[in-house]
Amino acid sequence: MGCKLCFSVCPQKCIDTSKIPTVIDQNRCLHCGRCVETCPKQVIKKRCSHESK
Repeated sequence: MGCKLCFSVCPQKCIDTSKIPTVIDQNRCLHCGRCVETCPKQVIKKRCSHESK
């Protein structure tokens, strides 16, 4: 479990930091990119809408 900075900046609070790896609920995610910008270890990657899930 990481630092949880991504959860703190997520407007939807759709990031589950209790799991390893952390899981983002794609059905609730706004795809705003705040978690990507905030992650100090850059482990969250923003993917294009055409990429497979």
